[in-house]
Amino acid sequence: MELLEHYLGIELDMNEDHVTESFDLTKTDDLKQAFQLSIGAYLDYYNYMCAVSRMNEQFCESVEFYDTVPAVKIGLTPDGQDTLSEACSSYLTYAFDEFSEIADSAEDYLSTIIKIILITPHAVQHEILGNAYNIGSEEIDECLDILFTAFEDAPYHNTIEDNVSAFLDVLKEAWSELVLPKQ
Repeated sequence: MELLEHYLGIELDMNEDHVTESFDLTKTDDLKQAFQLSIGAYLDYYNYMCAVSRMNEQFCESVEFYDTVPAVKIGLTPDGQDTLSEACSSYLTYAFDEFSEIADSAEDYLSTIIKIILITPHAVQHEILGNAYNIGSEEIDECLDILFTAFEDAPYHNTIEDNVSAFLDVLKEAWSELVLPKQ
């Protein structure tokens, strides 16, 4: 656990209280909480996927460099086969694929929550998103693609609150031309 915390640059507190009840998404407070938690989940899983991807890239670079040095026999079996390096590479690829799947699921859930928010009255959108947006059902998927692409370069934070704030900042910038005037 400590190694994972060190590599990811975060503290993993497994004793945190968490929501154990379902949300009533017709209630503004529940919808806001579902939105915030879905941002936290998406950004955490996306961050883990990126961390595994970086680890895989770095590992591949190390293997490429050190396997060309005849004096270094790390990962080689006595008969000269590189099974250990190959196994590590396979495990990292598998881990990346699994984290990609969970990050994609979290993105889908967050997208669903955002779609629900966008069909609420403007006052509710203002309360949750900080603005109301003029996005029709035919353009929502494109707007979500723009949003998630814009967020790829945003910094990751260690708290839900900071991640929600960062996400809302990116959302406001990515959808700036779609803001409705406050009524």
